[in-house]
Amino acid sequence: LRTEAYLQFWTQYVDTLSLRQLNWARGRRPEPRSYFTTPSPIRGASLSASFARNRLLRHEMYINRGSRSANLELLRDLETHRELIETAYGHPLEFEDPGRERRAVRIAEYREGHISRTDEWSDYIEWFIDRGSAARQAIDAYLGTQ
Repeated sequence: LRTEAYLQFWTQYVDTLSLRQLNWARGRRPEPRSYFTTPSPIRGASLSASFARNRLLRHEMYINRGSRSANLELLRDLETHRELIETAYGHPLEFEDPGRERRAVRIAEYREGHISRTDEWSDYIEWFIDRGSAARQAIDAYLGTQ
C-alpha cells in the first residue's frame, strides 16, 4: 500500500511541476519509492524531495561524488559559504555527515509529514516546490562565488 501511495504522490508532484512549467523532472518518471530526485548544476550532487524516517519530509542536496573524501570536501566547501547559502535559501539548513558507515552526505531541511496523510499531500507538494526553488537559488548564489 505504501509503494502505491508513493507512486500516486510523486505522480501528483510531477504533474504540478509540469503545470507550473518547472522542468526539474524532465525525463524522469514517478516511481513507487520514498524519494524523487532531480538534477543539480553541481557535479556529483542532486536535489531530492523525500519522505524521511520519523514521520518527516526532507528536501535535500544529496552529495555523492563517488568517494567519501570527495563528498566531504564539497560539503565542507559549501559549509564555508553557509551564510550566503542560507540567506539565498531563506531558511536554516542542516549540513549532515552521517558518519563513516555512509559515503554520501547532504544539506537538508526537514518538516513533519507522512505519506499516509493523503489530505496533506497538496501542502507537501507546495513545500517541496518552494524548497526546490529556494535550493536552486542557493546553488546559483554559491556557484556565483566559484
